[in-house]
Amino acid sequence: MGPELLDQAASLRDLVSPARGGRTNLLHFEAAIDCAERLNLAGYPGPALELVDSVITALPPESDSYRIRLEVQALRALMLSFCDSACLQRAARCM
Repeated sequence: MGPELLDQAASLRDLVSPARGGRTNLLHFEAAIDCAERLNLAGYPGPALELVDSVITALPPESDSYRIRLEVQALRALMLSFCDSACLQRAARCM
């Protein structure tokens, strides 16, 4: 399960990259949220955080619910990595 998830995360990062020229739709972000969640559950918080950080910047401004859901996965990844201070700082920025 691990290698497939890591491959999927890499594919999603490429898919949502700015080089695609705006051809990203919200379903791509839905898939990124799902992949980040599965990475966290499988014990890969580092790749989950990398995925979230790489796709969250490409979100359209009106996509608040997707931004919140991605941030939840980022906070979960930081918590699972025992990065309590970074988790609290990121949570404070979200408010």
